[in-house]
Amino acid sequence: MGVFTRFASSLRHAGIGSMLFAAVPLTYETVVPPGGHGELDTPAIWVSPYGSFNLLLVTDKTDDYIEIHDPDKNQYLGRLGGPGSAPGKLARPNAVTVGYQLPGPAEPRDVMFIVERDNSRVSMFLLPYGNYLGSLGIGVLDQPMGIALHWEGAQLQAWITDIGPVRLTGLLEWRKGGDVVNLTNNYFDSSNLAADTLASAKRLAEFNAAQHPYVENAGFVKLR
Repeated sequence: MGVFTRFASSLRHAGIGSMLFAAVPLTYETVVPPGGHGELDTPAIWVSPYGSFNLLLVTDKTDDYIEIHDPDKNQYLGRLGGPGSAPGKLARPNAVTVGYQLPGPAEPRDVMFIVERDNSRVSMFLLPYGNYLGSLGIGVLDQPMGIALHWEGAQLQAWITDIGPVRLTGLLEWRKGGDVVNLTNNYFDSSNLAADTLASAKRLAEFNAAQHPYVENAGFVKLR
């Protein structure tokens, strides 16, 4: 039916060393957007650090959007993306997840990662505003499907499942600290480690044509 359903959480112990889900009541079904939607797939929750509101993010993989809801008030807030391959557009967004407190040019920020199977990339958007930050995996990923994030010390790792012919798993590194070029909306591999270095250089040239990057103590991203 394409309706995301929320259940109240309830757990009970059933013997030593085991835990089972108890029967839980249906809390609500999310509001259907005006005009309907396509086939929904993966949900993710962004928890606001301000305590004012939270966001429910759901992939609409056949209409190529991210649906955005207020999970506390059951309100439909809008959608992000749209069909296409241009920056900020989506093609078969299968999975979405949230990275919290990632290093930014001024202060830490929360980022939404969207896995696009048919664009063979992972796109990133700033939360809660939805500003497009850039994409990863172009020329490396084939048919990415899922993503999981994990902090390993100062390094954020993103493990990406790929069902393409090589069935690779991508590793994204988002490091804290170090003197780097500030490219807030672009991915650039200054060490020439990634397979899409030429594409990265092209994006850097386009960025320089409009803005002037500067060196600062910040984090950086690479996909290897």
